[in-house]
Amino acid sequence: MTDLEKWLTPKDPIKEMAKAYSGGKTVTQISMDFGYPTSTTCYMLRAYIPTKEDITKFKMKFAAKQIRNKKYER
Repeated sequence: MTDLEKWLTPKDPIKEMAKAYSGGKTVTQISMDFGYPTSTTCYMLRAYIPTKEDITKFKMKFAAKQIRNKKYER
């Protein structure tokens, strides 16, 4: 690949960071790998990192489903 082709098809660092985050790396590890400060990495990944409200909603749905399944097993 020539330099011109690299310039015309740049890699999106946010997508690469999101792949690393979904692969199990922490935000600190990703920031060290890509050379950004941790705060910048968090800002860039804000669309990919779930909020505490999202996590709580997921846990509530999961618990309700488990309770429903236990209810029908008896």
